[in-house]
Amino acid sequence: MPETTPFYDPHGVEILIATDDDITFSVLEQQLGPEGYRLTRALTPKALLKQCEQKAFAIVLVEDSIEGASGLELMEQLQVSHPMMIRLLFKRTFPAGLLTQAVKTGTLFRYITKPWFREDLLITLKHACRHHELAIQNAYLQNQNIQLNLSRTESLKALAAPPSFDRPDTPASVQTNRRMVGTTRLEFARAAWNQPGDEGVYPIPLHIPSESRQHRRPSRR
Repeated sequence: MPETTPFYDPHGVEILIATDDDITFSVLEQQLGPEGYRLTRALTPKALLKQCEQKAFAIVLVEDSIEGASGLELMEQLQVSHPMMIRLLFKRTFPAGLLTQAVKTGTLFRYITKPWFREDLLITLKHACRHHELAIQNAYLQNQNIQLNLSRTESLKALAAPPSFDRPDTPASVQTNRRMVGTTRLEFARAAWNQPGDEGVYPIPLHIPSESRQHRRPSRR
C-alpha cells in the first residue's frame, strides 16, 4: 500500500483567531497551545484585517458573526487579499448550505460547528496546515517554472538575433577579434567574387597569385 502523506508539524504555526467571545478564545488556548500552535486574537473586523497586513498567518479562524459583521464576507475579502492564508469559520447561525457552497468555491477551507470536539478541531487544523504547506510549495514551483520559461525565451531570442560585435557586455579583446574576423571574411568574399571564372560557374574563393593567372585556360565563348 502507498504511504499516506504525513500531517504537517503544527509546532510554531501562526493562527489568527477573530472572536469577541472571551470563553471561546480561552478554550482554544487550552486546546491548541499544548500542540505548539501560536495564537493571536483579533477582537474586531478592523483589527483582523490590520493584523493580516502586519503578519503572515498560516491560518485564520473567524466567528460567523463578529461585532455585527459577517464572518463570511470577511473571508471573501481575505480570499482576494491573502489567498495563501487558510480560512476557517466557526458556525453558529449561518445556514450549512451556504457555508458548504463557500467551501466549494474556495472562500472557506472548512467550517467548524460550535460547540466543537477537540479531536475534530485538531484534525481539521492539521489538514489546514498541510494544505498551507502544499500551497506554498506549489506557488514556489510555479514561480520557478515562470523564471525557467523566461530564461528559455531570452536564450531563443539571443540565438535568433543577428550577431553583434558591439554588445556592451562583451570584453574589448573579444570585440576586436570578432571585428577582425568579420572584416577578413568580408574582404575575402569580395575578392573571390571578383575573380574571373567560366560562364555559369561560380568563382572558387581561393587566392590565386597574379603571376599564375596568365596560364589559366581561356574561358569558352
